[in-house]
Amino acid sequence: MPNFSNDQWQEAMVSIANTGISTTPPTDVVSTTGSPITADQGVVTANFGAGVASWSVEATGTFSAGTTLFFEFQLTGSGSWYQAFGVPIGSTSDVAASSVVGGAPITYQGNAAGFQAFRVRAHPLAGGDSVTVKIVGSLATDGGFVSKSLPPGTNSIGSVTANGGTNLNTSTLALESGGNLAASKADLDTIVTNTNKIPASPATEGGNLATIAGAISSNKMATKAASGDFVDGALATIGAQADASATTDSGTFSYMSLFKRLLAKFPVIGTQTSANSSSVVIASDQANVPVKGGFTEQASLTAGSLNADLVASTDVSAYKWWSLQILTIATGGTLSFQGSNDGTTFVSIPANSTASTSGLFFSSTTTGIYHGPVIYRYLRIRQTAYSSGSSTGVLELYTSPAFLDVINSNASQSGAWTVQPGNTQNTTPWLMAGPNANGTQAANSAANTVIKGSAGWFYHAIITTLGTAGLTIYDNATTNSGTPLLVIPASAAVGTIYSFPSRARAVNGITSAGVTNCPAVTFHYT
Repeated sequence: MPNFSNDQWQEAMVSIANTGISTTPPTDVVSTTGSPITADQGVVTANFGAGVASWSVEATGTFSAGTTLFFEFQLTGSGSWYQAFGVPIGSTSDVAASSVVGGAPITYQGNAAGFQAFRVRAHPLAGGDSVTVKIVGSLATDGGFVSKSLPPGTNSIGSVTANGGTNLNTSTLALESGGNLAASKADLDTIVTNTNKIPASPATEGGNLATIAGAISSNKMATKAASGDFVDGALATIGAQADASATTDSGTFSYMSLFKRLLAKFPVIGTQTSANSSSVVIASDQANVPVKGGFTEQASLTAGSLNADLVASTDVSAYKWWSLQILTIATGGTLSFQGSNDGTTFVSIPANSTASTSGLFFSSTTTGIYHGPVIYRYLRIRQTAYSSGSSTGVLELYTSPAFLDVINSNASQSGAWTVQPGNTQNTTPWLMAGPNANGTQAANSAANTVIKGSAGWFYHAIITTLGTAGLTIYDNATTNSGTPLLVIPASAAVGTIYSFPSRARAVNGITSAGVTNCPAVTFHYT
């Protein structure tokens, strides 16, 4: 072992005390992608990647005995899925399983070494079940197979030889001659009985331990203190308490002087004027800095009865926009959007649907995303109609406002309206052109029917007799080829009208390709 001076040991001790040792642990992989499972063969998947050593699964929600969950993994992140075996968390005696039947919430764990992806799959899924699944992939190994008792029966754990007695905890093991254990025992015996033992007083018995003990002993520290090495100002580089503040940032000053200059650059705590504040200026080559709004989320929302709140009354005064994704809707369920300022009296509030541009909605009977502005203090989503099952969803609240896809407004006009299609008002008539001819396709006619043998305009087709086969109308003057103008599906109801408000151009003509069991159709054209 190398020898170090007293000052070197002191500097090492000070460095360790000042800096310490900090380790930032890696984070686990947590996933609920696909949760809750509400359909047969539904899955919740987590991508583990390198380093994940164990998996844990929690399944809650509506999880009846008619539903079975399977644990599965992929070795490459794609391709086939294989069985993964786990055990219940907290059990001390169990048998590994790759699937579990419902009836109560479960928590399982297992080894994940080499797994690239892991999933929980439901098959079969009992009607009405909605299983909320959470997967955690951890970099630490699980305790499911090492610290637990072996299950009853014959178990093989490799070759273990205990030749010292019947009880490994109380009997002395026989050490083979010349083996590693025998050599270790001999070394330990030497430390205890010979002069190489660890001395009771290292400082007085010599060797490297004596050097270390001498460097940090109370005597040495006292000697340093007595010599004045630790008094204020003794270390010129550090400085003295009375040192004046440094006058520049780059001059030759003690640490104390530079620190005082640094403290002087900080403004007094509390609100200050611009002149008394430290300025912050964006660099001249800095691009525009985006401003990101904040948000909060309410997940795993559920309402399973009449007048149950999917979103309980929530103070949303700090937010400007709300967005609700309805994941499942209860049988016969209606979710009403409500707002209030006093938290007691709630009224209906309008919302947009991302799936519709037809108007505003005050409630919903189907899944989808609904959103709207916050112009009240409290928001509530209540299930105002219900038969069975549960409605589920996720609510997002945003500090930055968005916009409505649809805005309802009323417009009025007083006085006389003038409609002027031509150059002189009220004298030039509107041109109102429409179909001026019609033709028919007979029912159950397996032959081409030429409706118009030249170019024209196609306006309407009306089903007059039901046909169990479909029918295609082509842009052709003689036969069933070319560009289809219209395809009528099989079993179209009588009275169904297929209309082209702006007319469909037939460049060559109009021919109906009749087939066996086709419907009877009347066509209008010009």
